[in-house]
Amino acid sequence: MFSRDLKNKLVDFELSQVEFARLIGVTPRTVNMWLQGDREIPGPIEAYVRLFELVPISALADEIARARGKELVMKEGMYQIQFHAGNDPNNWGIGSLIFEGGRIYGADAGSAKYDGVYTTSSNPEIVDVVMKVTFPSNGMSIFGIVHPYEWSIGVRTQLDRRKDSGTVTVQTDVGPADASYLFVRSIPEAS
Repeated sequence: MFSRDLKNKLVDFELSQVEFARLIGVTPRTVNMWLQGDREIPGPIEAYVRLFELVPISALADEIARARGKELVMKEGMYQIQFHAGNDPNNWGIGSLIFEGGRIYGADAGSAKYDGVYTTSSNPEIVDVVMKVTFPSNGMSIFGIVHPYEWSIGVRTQLDRRKDSGTVTVQTDVGPADASYLFVRSIPEAS
């Protein structure tokens, strides 16, 4: 890769030299030396630029936001959830979910288990959530459904990743529900 190629890519990506330096973990002076042709552009940097061109627009937006010091990633950690369906005041529940590395897992007070994923939607500020909620035998859902065997429903919603709390409508295999979420704590660092 030549210096003019890197200059053109930075213009295409709408990244400053400082932002690009932040992304790849070098000093702005190093980027400037590459752009001036005073220093050869290393192979790993060329590979990063090529990869940057191939990633989906949502991932590209995440990287650019990171370069600008605006983390758009979903805050990973534990969330408290509350949910209800219909007008019956007894059709509610509480639980906790953990968002970690694109995965979601958790449980609620009724012993239902939650397993799923979260991904960036076409709008980089929104996260798509897809989960499976598994109920134990004789476990009642907020829809009033009970089965004598273990059973599951699919759940889909979207979250605004900029917010630590909010209320959303959740689409399930058996009908819509309303849910609120609250960020409780980060995932602890390994000791």
